[in-house]
Amino acid sequence: VARSTNRRGELMSAAVSLVSGGGPGAATIRAIADRVGVTEGAIYRHFRSKEELCWAAFKRIVEHMADEKRELFGERLMSGYV
Repeated sequence: VARSTNRRGELMSAAVSLVSGGGPGAATIRAIADRVGVTEGAIYRHFRSKEELCWAAFKRIVEHMADEKRELFGERLMSGYV
């Protein structure tokens, strides 16, 4: 399970990197597979579609940003700046 979770993370990171570098059109299933070093079929073992992969990556980014904001505001609250 840990390896599967790690691979999902690698696939999401590759999708984000490709979109960041060249727009949504750059994040093809082939390009994502090449970036991670897997076959296109391997992607579909983790995600039902490119859309599902992209939504999972987007959710991960939003959650990461929310965690950073909680940490920032938590630190400010603790130091009396808010």
